[in-house]
Amino acid sequence: AATGARGNASLTVVTNESPALGSCASSPGYGEALSTTFRLSCSGWNDADTPLRYRFQIIETAVVKSASLTSSSPNSSYSTSNSPIIITLCEFRELSFFDTTLVAPIPPSTILTIRATIADSLDA
Repeated sequence: AATGARGNASLTVVTNESPALGSCASSPGYGEALSTTFRLSCSGWNDADTPLRYRFQIIETAVVKSASLTSSSPNSSYSTSNSPIIITLCEFRELSFFDTTLVAPIPPSTILTIRATIADSLDA
């Protein structure tokens, strides 16, 4: 090896980006549990790695009321539980919509959140 010899190398890494620029909605925007059929749909999502796949889930989060008493007046506050329940309505599939009736929250003070996850063919 020569004294003072130098070398260098470079490596370019291209990362896979997630689908972008889309939106998701529910139609109708409100209804009655177990009787209204909701269409959960996503549109406008773009990604070079097609086909895109869609998964729809419900996240149930209980709302907990806590009360504290002070010398002047009682105070109440609300918080969410630390252990939400995730219910998968449909696993990843190429259809960008899903029709469903929603469960009745138990207890009634539960927040239902609909989550859509969009993935490309490389799972980003």
